[in-house]
Amino acid sequence: MQLKLSLFEEISLLIDPDELQTFLALIPQGFFLDASAPFNEPKLEKKDFLSAYTNYIENLKKGVYTDPGPLFHLRFVVEENIVKFNPVAGGKWILFFEHPPIHLKHTTAIVSSDQSWKMHVFGKDRLFLGITFQFPRIYEGKDRITRKTVGREEFKAFRQMSRWAKEHTFTLKANGAPIEVRVSKKSLLWLKATPQLKEFFDSGVLE
Repeated sequence: MQLKLSLFEEISLLIDPDELQTFLALIPQGFFLDASAPFNEPKLEKKDFLSAYTNYIENLKKGVYTDPGPLFHLRFVVEENIVKFNPVAGGKWILFFEHPPIHLKHTTAIVSSDQSWKMHVFGKDRLFLGITFQFPRIYEGKDRITRKTVGREEFKAFRQMSRWAKEHTFTLKANGAPIEVRVSKKSLLWLKATPQLKEFFDSGVLE
């Protein structure tokens, strides 16, 4: 049985890969796991999210828009002892977390005909807008007792990551209003030239 989570805090980033490397280095003991599919054996398979993100950004710059799939829906773990393996049918194993890890999801948006922006939506003509890190304030474990995440190492790590984002990035604006994507001065230089977003910057919709 998976954890039941609620009241997520989020950090949505569309920054340079070098900046993401600095961001992740804030939590040197952290690592990424794919919990989306069963495993053949109960063995941790750590994923290289930084490489996946770097490839994603290089594709954006070239106008190649490919859904990165599971690599943008990983779990970021700080305390390795929260990771457990549960056996399932067919001799497979699935990951279970005793306490919530930090979740990742692909940041996307769809622009309506009236130029309004709908965030975190997939569909035709979606925009690719980086990565979102999520962490819940409240969770329930196998016993279904409600607990707060305050004090957990993942909670402390997420707050440290949030502080970095506030100090080194700023929110994009669409039609004069902030949207849930944080960029940097460095990333803005190439974002304005990306084939998918250039028209929005040129028209003044994005700033």
